[in-house]
Amino acid sequence: MRSPDLERLVDAENRLAAFLDDMRDEGSFSITETKLAGTNPVRFDDGMVRLIERMANARGCTVRRMTSVPGMTRRCWPRSL
Repeated sequence: MRSPDLERLVDAENRLAAFLDDMRDEGSFSITETKLAGTNPVRFDDGMVRLIERMANARGCTVRRMTSVPGMTRRCWPRSL
C-alpha cells in the first residue's frame, strides 16, 4: 500500500491486517503477508510536479501521478524481476 498521508496509510494497513486475521480464522487456508518497506511517505514539491507534467505533456507523453516512498522502488524492484 502507498499513501502520502501516513495516518491514512497506517489505518489502511491495520484494517487490512484485521481482515486477513478474520480470513485466517474463518478459512481452511493460510495467508501470509510481507511488508516491503517501512519508510515515511514523501510529498514532492507541487511546483516541480506540475513542471514535470507540463514538460512531459509538451513532448506528447502521458502522465500519471503515483505515491512514492523514498527508496521503496529501489528496494522492491529487484524482487519483482
